Amino acid sequence: MINSYAQIQNDNVIYIVPKGGILDESSSELVANNIRAQFNYNTLWRNKHELTVITGTEVRERNITSRNNRVYGFNMETLSFANVDLTNSFPLYAGTGNVVIPSRNGFGKNINRFVSIYGNGAYTFDKRYTISGSVRKDATNQFGVDFNDKWKSLWSVGGSWNISNESFYKTRSIPYLRMRLTYGYQGNVNNSLAPYTIINRFDATYITNAPYAIIYVPANPDLSWETVSQLNLGVDFRMANNRISGAIELYNKKSSDLIFNAIMDPTTGIKNVTRNSADMTGKGADITLNIALLNKGVKCNSQILFSYVANKVTDYKLNDKTRSLGGFVSGSGLFISPIKGHSPYEIYSYPFAGLDPATGDPQGYLGKIVSKAYYDIIYQSIDTANLISKQALPPFWGYFNNTFSYKGLTISASISYRFGYYFTKRAISYNDLYYFGITSPDFSKRWQKPGDESKTTVPSMIYPPDSYRDQFYAGSSANLLRGDNVRLDFVRISYDFVRNTHHQRFRVPNIQIYVYANNLGFIWRANKEKLDPDYGVLHSAFPETRSIAAGLKLNF
Repeated sequence: MINSYAQIQNDNVIYIVPKGGILDESSSELVANNIRAQFNYNTLWRNKHELTVITGTEVRERNITSRNNRVYGFNMETLSFANVDLTNSFPLYAGTGNVVIPSRNGFGKNINRFVSIYGNGAYTFDKRYTISGSVRKDATNQFGVDFNDKWKSLWSVGGSWNISNESFYKTRSIPYLRMRLTYGYQGNVNNSLAPYTIINRFDATYITNAPYAIIYVPANPDLSWETVSQLNLGVDFRMANNRISGAIELYNKKSSDLIFNAIMDPTTGIKNVTRNSADMTGKGADITLNIALLNKGVKCNSQILFSYVANKVTDYKLNDKTRSLGGFVSGSGLFISPIKGHSPYEIYSYPFAGLDPATGDPQGYLGKIVSKAYYDIIYQSIDTANLISKQALPPFWGYFNNTFSYKGLTISASISYRFGYYFTKRAISYNDLYYFGITSPDFSKRWQKPGDESKTTVPSMIYPPDSYRDQFYAGSSANLLRGDNVRLDFVRISYDFVRNTHHQRFRVPNIQIYVYANNLGFIWRANKEKLDPDYGVLHSAFPETRSIAAGLKLNF
């Protein structure tokens, strides 16, 4: 920065940004107050009736203040600094225009207030039947201008049936069996929003030498809670000798008034606003098993989890037909891209029509016509385009943990799996190659002569590069790969040396030595290019590295 702002006058160097250090300081203070009053009541009569009741109220306030500042020409030994001109612009040495010296001076304050009145209770008869319910009324200063809009009523009801305590239940192989059913409403709060206009203020501009402000979020007096209604059905079981136990969970969710971007009248000067603008549904299942295969001298315990989840956007207050393909494709499934009838996390790709046999150019579809008009393909509206969509998050996932122990030796390992999803691999960009020197392993696979289109999807190298050509190919289905995989997450081996109880006076400690290896890699993956699906086209970081640790633990 010092060199960039330097100026040459009469063979002398004038430093607009003084030599020395640039000191950035930031501080924040959090003051939280919480008052809670609660009444608990429990009673049991005739050994058959049990009642538990909780009621109370809670008030919370969270106040955060922050401060940032920067000084130039800082000398750590003398604690001195130099004054600089933060209002006028100066020419950069590289000839890239006039720029104001950046300032980090600023202050911030955020206050969140929350009030809750709540109560819940459960009644159990004869250790067989349980009925429960809860109700609460919450309020926050982040929603609604009117008093009544700040409050939200939330409730739930449920029941369970301990079948194994029934007189007719005689199944010895499953001595414990319980069913449960619940239904209720939950509320979510977005701490970054408020019903009032939010204005961002900035330092003085060099044009007027006065501070200025912009509307960051327009007023939204109708802003309200997100609500989620959920139905849960569960079964808990335990088999003889506790060899196998577990639970099966089924759920169905309906989320309403979800907070997301929505368009506004452009004559207001604001393109969009974050408000209650979307609804979605979700359903899923979780199966958990705990298995004790061996439980004598040699012990072997396993935990198995299988999970399934499916989400779908049912309403979004933004006209899908006015949006172009480019915004959806650029997300690569890493961001929420709501389209009615689709999952909020999906990968959208341009259909790939192969390479031009004569030139090696990538081809797509403009409507239903094969085309190389890349700009028009990218910015065509989604109602006239062919759009490929795939799951970006795995709908099926889980893990298998296993622990084997014999005397002092213990070996633990974890295997995880994910199925039913896709990812976009990082594609070659000739624009990045020419101007930034960014290479790609696909360079050697590029189209070079007629006939290569039958064995590769990598476009030919052209000059000058076409950024829209690169953008289309990167987002095309040619780079859409299956993400299904099975991983070996970790292995831990330990040995415990237990001290001899006959020699307590020597204070010999319990000693454990262990070796732990993490992120050991893939056992299997669906994509033939052997890529890590967690590091797709938008990731700039390296995949997680394998780590091995060894240690010694002493317990006196």
